[in-house]
Amino acid sequence: MTASDVERGNARGYGLSVQRGNAGEHLVMAHLLARGFQAFHADRGNPAFDISVVDGDRHSLIRVKTTTSDSLVWSRKKDGSTFLEIRPNGDFCAIVDLRNGVAAASIYIVPTPVVQDALIEARRYWNAGVKRDGSKRKDGTGQRLLLNKRTDRHAYEGFQTKWAHFRDNWDLLRGSTPTDRAGISTYPEAEASPPARLQVLAR
Repeated sequence: MTASDVERGNARGYGLSVQRGNAGEHLVMAHLLARGFQAFHADRGNPAFDISVVDGDRHSLIRVKTTTSDSLVWSRKKDGSTFLEIRPNGDFCAIVDLRNGVAAASIYIVPTPVVQDALIEARRYWNAGVKRDGSKRKDGTGQRLLLNKRTDRHAYEGFQTKWAHFRDNWDLLRGSTPTDRAGISTYPEAEASPPARLQVLAR
């Protein structure tokens, strides 16, 4: 295999990843519009959010994460952050699970602070362990959660079960207040005003 073959393979892999991400965004948009929300794509240059959603006087911003496996991967930035411009209110991750195809896709509407907390806990758990040779693990920029039902093993697993109450829970964007599995509120009502840098033109 030549260097050119590797480059072409990498390009194809990147292209498929972009197409998969676009498919997830369009699927989320279709669900929102079919449910009567006003939904708009963010500027392509926006590094933080993908979709702006309005329902009456409520406004939310969505970051779409699409997967065709049980693995959800986010990268940590140089400053240690995962999500740019994270907001305590009106900030959601729409996790699109395409393992069963587009028609049978599962979409989890999870408040971004909840995802952030899960990643922090998973990273803490991972770094506390050791390699097979007994040496200490090195902290990296990759962060992974597994969308499966294994809640009896590792902190980074079981999110198909842990986040089951967020699956297809579009009402969260209408201002409902989700609770965690212990019944404690995990998310206050959404803000009505978008951040200044999100340039969305609604006509």
